[in-house]
Amino acid sequence: MQDAHLTVDVGHLLHSSQRKVHEEFGAVRFGVLAAGRRWRKTSLGVLEALDVACNGGRAWWVAPIYEQAMIGWRMLTPLVRQMPGVEIRESEHSVTFSNGGFVRVRSADNPDSLRGEGLDLVVLDEAYIEYAEGSDLPDGLDFLAAYPNLLVSRTFSKAYGLASLRVG
Repeated sequence: MQDAHLTVDVGHLLHSSQRKVHEEFGAVRFGVLAAGRRWRKTSLGVLEALDVACNGGRAWWVAPIYEQAMIGWRMLTPLVRQMPGVEIRESEHSVTFSNGGFVRVRSADNPDSLRGEGLDLVVLDEAYIEYAEGSDLPDGLDFLAAYPNLLVSRTFSKAYGLASLRVG
């Protein structure tokens, strides 16, 4: 018996600006999102990864440090707990769907742990990148040209105090 095609209508979970980003994401060459505090960049990234996984794709949601990665995990798990046929592995921060799609929440604390898996989408949530300790952390913007399936999310407000600045 073939698994039923899973779908998630993320549209109703997004505000109008997020919906526009979601609708245009596949049509753009580079995905860079710089938005202010409380725009809900993290929830958009989690929902983009979930959308890919529900369609049988492989997605990672990655944060610069472990503590921030757990924010994404806490957003993802309530959404998928109510879905049928979903395997949640708390210890691996992984959600696998019956169609083979998955979302893994990862941390870039050890960049070498981010190698080796072919993915359909990688979301780098770098809202706190300026506060992460260690000069060996990779900068997601350096990878945009090489990886069209990469979405990098940042903010002006946390590092530069520019929450009221509207760009784009």
